[in-house]
Amino acid sequence: MDTLDLATLQEKLPQIIDNVLQTGIPVEIEHHGRKVMIVAVKSPQSVTERLKARPLFTNKVDFDAPTEWEWKEMKNL
Repeated sequence: MDTLDLATLQEKLPQIIDNVLQTGIPVEIEHHGRKVMIVAVKSPQSVTERLKARPLFTNKVDFDAPTEWEWKEMKNL
């Protein structure tokens, strides 16, 4: 893991970030005796990746087959 000073970070920030993202190796930055770290974070899965394929209907229905049913006036209103 590299340790850089703030001046180097300001000069080369895009290259440093690209390097961290490509290699996965974090970089420490020291400023006034304290350190911070740039780390590549794995992004969470998108909503579509988390959804599992589910059937649209729980019961298998043959929509092409004719269906017979009786009209019941009071019940069907």
